[in-house]
Amino acid sequence: MRITAANLWKNEEYANKVIVNNTNRNMRFSSKGEEEVKKFLKETYINDEWTSGGGFKYNGINLTRDMYSNKLKVIVEYDGVWHFKDIHGQLEDKQMKDRLLDEWVIKNDWRIIRLKDDLYRKDKNKWLDKLIDCIYNRSEK
Repeated sequence: MRITAANLWKNEEYANKVIVNNTNRNMRFSSKGEEEVKKFLKETYINDEWTSGGGFKYNGINLTRDMYSNKLKVIVEYDGVWHFKDIHGQLEDKQMKDRLLDEWVIKNDWRIIRLKDDLYRKDKNKWLDKLIDCIYNRSEK
């Protein structure tokens, strides 16, 4: 059986460990950097109605967006280690969902900006500036 995020949560030992370590968070994992970027966008650009989460189905698959603005038609994905390294057998599923989200973005005339966790953590101000530049000063898809 392939281990997916959904299957991990069915594992009582795993779920209890995560819940104990994240008692004030939702059941979806978010890194510290992702939480910082969400807070920054929501508090600094209030008029653009930044939202996080936002699960929806595309091609029969449940997808989520880390942060998005319906007003701007832009998604910001904060890509941590789970997007690049096979942890608990989830990499294939995660990368398939990333590809589907990219496909959805193109079909629906949105933009997607991916921010890598390791780069962000090395120079947060630089990458926040680049993120804002990509969101507000570039029109390419």
